Amino acid sequence: MSVTSLKYRLDLWAQQRPVAGSLLIICSGVLILWGPLAFIQFAFVPGNTIWTGILVGSVLCALGCMQLFCPTYARLTGVLAILCALASLIAASGGFGIGMILGIIGGAQGTAWCSRTISEATYQRMRDARVQRPRKIAWWKRRKQSNVSHCLSLPAIPSSKKGTRS
Repeated sequence: MSVTSLKYRLDLWAQQRPVAGSLLIICSGVLILWGPLAFIQFAFVPGNTIWTGILVGSVLCALGCMQLFCPTYARLTGVLAILCALASLIAASGGFGIGMILGIIGGAQGTAWCSRTISEATYQRMRDARVQRPRKIAWWKRRKQSNVSHCLSLPAIPSSKKGTRS
């Protein structure tokens, strides 16, 4: 298997999944987990919210992974990620605020994502078209054409009209 074939397959895999939303949800889960895990030594002190912060952050990481690897549940995981991100404001101070915002944006992207699945025949056609397509020439390697046919011709200016003063 060549590198271009592997790259093309990876691009095709990424086109069929909400990658950006999933990565934002996973990043928000890590940011939300960061605060409570810094104070894990106080976990058994009564009246703390460290455990709820750990729960919300780990649920967000799991939702992001589920959205990435099971794209059929993207709408459900997006809505749950938005709810968990909002709950993180109370449970873990919103992951320094940035985690909550990233979770809301990632959840919204997952909720708005629509599936674009293709058949095996369409995949073969796309792969064959990719192989047969000629390579594009970079703009700095193209020849400069000197013909003037592409210039626009300006319309003639009308001479004096009847009834106008000159």
